[in-house]
Amino acid sequence: MPTDMPDQLGPSSGRADVLPMEESHLVAEECANKLGGRIRHCFRNAFDHLRRSWTLHPIDSEMALFRAITAEEEAATALILSLKQIGYEGAETLNPRHHVHKSAVSPFLEAVGHLFAETGVPAPKLSINR
Repeated sequence: MPTDMPDQLGPSSGRADVLPMEESHLVAEECANKLGGRIRHCFRNAFDHLRRSWTLHPIDSEMALFRAITAEEEAATALILSLKQIGYEGAETLNPRHHVHKSAVSPFLEAVGHLFAETGVPAPKLSINR
């Protein structure tokens, strides 16, 4: 069995060694670290899984995908817990441990975004108050 990894499986040239994050991502992570309890823990796990996914991709794409999916689930859990904490109407019916509820977060947010776009409502702008 060859010990050298073929070029096509190795990291692509020009690919950053660490996950490239925009300023807004870094600010979001900084703010998430200031939250309390389980919500902070879930957000921190999400960022950690994203970074590990990026690192693993050139070596083990299946495990990288698993880490990315786990990051999405952790972020969805944090969002559900946040909605419950602030008393958002209907949030009491959401279960942060139920995978169906967590997997619906991304398509729901995308659908809302498309609805805004179709009705001519300007795209919402996210701002974070540090």
